[in-house]
Order: sequence, then structure tokens, then C-alpha cells
Amino acid sequence: MKRAPLAALALLLALAACGFPKVRPTPTQVAAPSNAQPTPTLEELTAQHVFGVDMTGFAFTKLPGRLQRQARRQYRAATESLGPGAGKLTLRALTRSGDPFAVVLVVALTAESAAQPGVGTQFADGLAQTASATAEDIDLGGLDGYVIESEGGTVVAWQDQNLLVATFAPDRAAGVTAARAMVQASV
Repeated sequence: MKRAPLAALALLLALAACGFPKVRPTPTQVAAPSNAQPTPTLEELTAQHVFGVDMTGFAFTKLPGRLQRQARRQYRAATESLGPGAGKLTLRALTRSGDPFAVVLVVALTAESAAQPGVGTQFADGLAQTASATAEDIDLGGLDGYVIESEGGTVVAWQDQNLLVATFAPDRAAGVTAARAMVQASV
């Protein structure tokens, strides 16, 4: 599976920006109570909601630094015209019993972007279009998802609140298994 993570990054990064709606944030000024806890950042929420869940038999690991840096550069370039609504990119490798299983991409959207109608569908359609494939609807056990199969592997994509999530695996069974495990662990 050494080639799969590289193919996954190339595919997912090329595809990630395709479905983001352009949203201009509206500034709001709300006085916080003096005893208020700091609001978690999108990055902290992503870490808690996706990568901080217990998934029996699975574990998240960081991708090598070189791949992380390359992914972030490509993502910034791909989303630069979309403004602040595109959100923060997080990538992790998903292992099963210690063996590489899938690559997971998560984009934390602003609340305004996430609330746009059809953002999850647009994300999946963008992934499918770039892969010269079609997105097939799938029930992930609590959330609607999309399966995109291509020669390079299978992407399963879904929206979970303000997060756009995509898994890339070498085949459909692994991709769907990874996605369902993640959804079940987070709901």
C-alpha cells in the first residue's frame, strides 16, 4: 500500500477544493461573558470529533512531514480563490491492527460555509468529476455519504456538521469500512 497514500494525496488534494461554496463571512461582535470558556478552534473541533474518537481496531497516525507539507501547499493553492470559507485541511493515515488501511482528509468549514445547501453533495461531485467517475449515494450508518470508484482506488466522502471528510482506500470494501467506522464512532 506504499503507493496508495501518494495516489490518495494526489487525488484528494486535487479534488478537495472542487465543492466549496464561496462565502463571505459576516462579522459579528458578541461580548463574551467574563467566565466564558475559550471557543475551540476549527482545528481543535476536527481533532476532537474525527481523530479523537475511539475506533476499535483502528488508529490514526500522522503522515510523514514531507507529505503533510506538500499536501498543505497544494491545498492552499487550490483553495486560495475561495476565501476563508474553505477551512482548514487535516490529513491522517488510518491504520487497522497496525497496518496501513486508508488516508483520511478532513476540511473544517466555517459555520457559514457548512450551512450552505448541498455543500456535501458539491464536495462529492467535485471529487467524482476530477476522478472521471460518478458519486454513488451510500448510507454510512447515520450520515449520507458518497462512494467514488476509480482506477486508483475508492473515495468515500460525507459531511458531518462543519466537516467535509473523505477517505481514500485501495478498494470499495476498505473505503466503506473506514468511513462507516469513523461515522459510527463520531455519532
